[in-house]
Amino acid sequence: MRASPVAREAVLQYFAHVIALNVRRAGMQIDPDTVASDSFMLNLQSVLLRFCEPFMDANFSKIDRIDPLYYAHSKRIPLDDETRIKATAEEANQWASQNPPTEPTNFISDVFFLTIAMAHYGYLKTIDTYNNTHKQMDEIKRHLQMLQGDGSWMGTPIQARVEAAIKLVKVEEGKVRMQQLAFEAGLMDPELLFRSISFMNYLSVWLIRQADPRKKHPNPMIE
Repeated sequence: MRASPVAREAVLQYFAHVIALNVRRAGMQIDPDTVASDSFMLNLQSVLLRFCEPFMDANFSKIDRIDPLYYAHSKRIPLDDETRIKATAEEANQWASQNPPTEPTNFISDVFFLTIAMAHYGYLKTIDTYNNTHKQMDEIKRHLQMLQGDGSWMGTPIQARVEAAIKLVKVEEGKVRMQQLAFEAGLMDPELLFRSISFMNYLSVWLIRQADPRKKHPNPMIE
């Protein structure tokens, strides 16, 4: 990052390229073979959060360096497939063609918005995937309970078949539990949690600052 402007730009482009290749991670149904793994995205999230630390001081002294018109001034992060509150895709494309980027973005804005995007496609999606494993586990337990029933199948001709089915379900239960433990090891890492909460707090303050007519929040705090 500090070797030269060319090297720094290459690093930023790398993060942007990863985000562009993983926009499908935000969808409901994902083919895991077409996107990066949760661990890969969490690792990059951790790196970006470290890049944010120098400008996230307690006094918010550098918060005005973040460009509120970043998406108009930069095409680093693709928004083509994002849902818009009040514009059709055609209207958005027309606006973009009539308003090409005119100002170079600064490093703080680049890192800030790349971190948000990485959280959207990585960290937050990984939390969602982890939560889904609990639904899987509930279904597995219900299936296991149904197979075991009252045990009236024991000593009957179907005992071997039922026991084989129970064994398969228990193997699947073990796999899901291993997934949960792996997710917990990554998501509950104390340093990652601390940095993530710090960043989300900073992001919240920045968003409220945009709504503040005086653009001064949190000094003084908006009412």
